[in-house]
Amino acid sequence: MAIDKESTPPEPSSAPRIRIGDELQRRGLLTATQLQVALGEQKRIHRPLGEIVVSLGFVRSIDTARILSEQLGLPIVGPDDIEPEELILASLDRELVRKARAFPISISAGTLTVAMVDPSDPKAIALVRGAFPYPLSIVMVTADDLETLLRRYSGGGVSSEVATIIARGMAAEDDRRIAELAEAVITDGIRRGATDVHVQPEEFLTRIRYRIDGVLTSAESLPTEVSDAVVSRMKISARLDISERRRPQDGRIRMVVDGREVDLRMSVMPNVHGENVVLRVLDRASGVPPLEELGIDPKAAKDLSELAQRPHGLFLVTGPTGSGKTTTLYALLSRVDSIKRNVATIEDPVEYSMPLIRQSQVDSAVGYGFHEGLRALLRQDPDVILVGEIRDEVTADMAIKAAMTGHLVLATLHTTDALGAIPRLIDLGVPSYILEDTLLAVMGQRLVRQLCTRCCVDIAPEHEEYETTKRWLGGDLTGVKAAVGCSGCDGSGFLGRIALSEVFLPSPATRPQIRRAAHMDDGPGSTAMSLEDAALADGFRDLGEDAADKVRAGRTTLIEVLRVHTPSGLIEDEGHTASEGPGDFSQGGVAA
Repeated sequence: MAIDKESTPPEPSSAPRIRIGDELQRRGLLTATQLQVALGEQKRIHRPLGEIVVSLGFVRSIDTARILSEQLGLPIVGPDDIEPEELILASLDRELVRKARAFPISISAGTLTVAMVDPSDPKAIALVRGAFPYPLSIVMVTADDLETLLRRYSGGGVSSEVATIIARGMAAEDDRRIAELAEAVITDGIRRGATDVHVQPEEFLTRIRYRIDGVLTSAESLPTEVSDAVVSRMKISARLDISERRRPQDGRIRMVVDGREVDLRMSVMPNVHGENVVLRVLDRASGVPPLEELGIDPKAAKDLSELAQRPHGLFLVTGPTGSGKTTTLYALLSRVDSIKRNVATIEDPVEYSMPLIRQSQVDSAVGYGFHEGLRALLRQDPDVILVGEIRDEVTADMAIKAAMTGHLVLATLHTTDALGAIPRLIDLGVPSYILEDTLLAVMGQRLVRQLCTRCCVDIAPEHEEYETTKRWLGGDLTGVKAAVGCSGCDGSGFLGRIALSEVFLPSPATRPQIRRAAHMDDGPGSTAMSLEDAALADGFRDLGEDAADKVRAGRTTLIEVLRVHTPSGLIEDEGHTASEGPGDFSQGGVAA
C-alpha cells in the first residue's frame, strides 16, 4: 500500500522531546525499578533513554515509537506500506540512511516524503535536508523496519560489492584485495538477512550460498584461484591454524557491519576440492522478538507468559536444529522479571545478548559442558535457569532436580514433536513420577517462511498446490494465498518466517499418562499413542492444526508447510502422501 502523500502530516517544528521514560511508566510498560536501571545506564553510555530501554529488553521499539508518534502527530508505517520511487532507489545512499535513520520514499509537488526513526532528532533532520533540497513530509518507522527497508530495497540480488572486487582483478598474493573480498562475502550475507554463510569449493569455482529464511540461496561465486586465499583470510580472522588443512577446525569472528556488532561461529571442514566453510551468524543487536510476533497462537502465547511467572518447574521446547527453539526460550525469558529474580543461562553458543542475565557459554575443549556448567550454576543462587540443550543423562538429571528444588528451568530437547519429549526424558533416566510433578509444559515447533504481503495472490485452480490444499482444508479455500515473487522478496514470494507450534500443558487428565509412560508393556509406540489420545481429548492441538490455521489465514502455503512437516492425515489419492504429489512438495527438507 502506497502512502497517501496528501494526508501525510507536515514536518514537525521545534517540538520538545518527550520524557519517554515517564510516559512508558505511566502506561504500565515500564516499572519504576526498570526506569532507574535505564537511567543509570544512560549516565554511563549517554544514549537516548528510548534506545536504552529497548536494548535492555524492557520494552519493544514499537512501544517507544508510538509515544513519539503521538507527541509529534506523525503516523507510523511499516515496510509493506512503503513503495519508494525508482529514481529514489537508483541513488539511494546506504550510509546516509543509517546515519540519519531515515529512508527517502518519493518526491511529489516539490516535497520529499521520508520515513524516519526519530523525527525529533535535529541532527537527523539536518542530514536529510543536506542531501535533499526539498521541504520534508515525514512519516515514522521503527529501527527494525528501517533495516527491513534497507535489506528489501538495497541488499537484494547479486552482491555488487563482491562482483566489483572480482571484476577489478586480483592475484592470490594481493592481501588487501583478498581481505576485502573475504569481508564482502560475509557482509553481503549479513545485509541480506542470512543466518548462515556457506563457502563451498568445487572443481571449477567456489560457490557462495546464504541461508535466508531457512532456505539456501546462491550468491556470487568465487574463481578457484582466489578461494584458498579467501578461506585462509577467514581462518586468520577466526584465529585458526592456516597451515592445517586436513582436519576440521572451529573458531569465532567478531566484526562490525553497518554499525552493529555481529559474532560469527566458523566451522572449517576439508573436502576433495579444498576447505568447506560455514559461518553461523549471531547478530547480537537483532534483539528478541516478543512471543506474539513469532506466529505463536495468542492463547498459547498467553499460557507461556503465565509459565514465566511460575516459581519452579520444567518447560521444554522441542524441534529440529534451526527451528527457532532458542528464540522462543529467550522470548519467554524476556517476560521474567530479571531485576527481582536471578536469571542465568548455559548455552552453546550464546545467541542473544540480554542485560541483567548471566550468560555462560560451554566449551568442550576445556571440559566445560552443559552438566559442568549447570552444576556450577546451581551454586550461584539462581532463580531461573536456561539450559541450551538437554543432550545426555547427566544434564537431564540435573535439570529435573533443579526444577524440583525451587528453580524455573527452561530448556530445549531434540524430539520430533511435543509429546515425544516424555518418552525421550524417560529414556534419559528421568523417573516418570518426578516428570509428572515437575513438567510445566512442552512446546514443539517448526519455522516456515511467510508469504510476502506485497505480491501474494488468492490461490487459483491453476496453482500446483490447489487440489491438495483443497482436500486438506476440507474444500474451503477462503483466505488461502499463493506465492508469486517481487523485488521486495527477491523473487521468492516469501519474506520472513513464523513458527508452527503445538503446546502440551499437563493437566489432571493427562498427568497420570505421564506416570504410566514408563510402565507400558506394549512398547514405546503404544505409550505415545496413549498419551496422545489423552492429550487430544484434553484439547491439545498439534502442529498440523496450527499449520492449517496459518494457511487459511494466508500467512503461508501448503508447499512451505510440507517443507518442514507433514500433517497427519494428509494423504493423497492412490495412497501417496502429499509430499509425493505434484510440485515435488518434499523438496527442501527440514528447515535449518
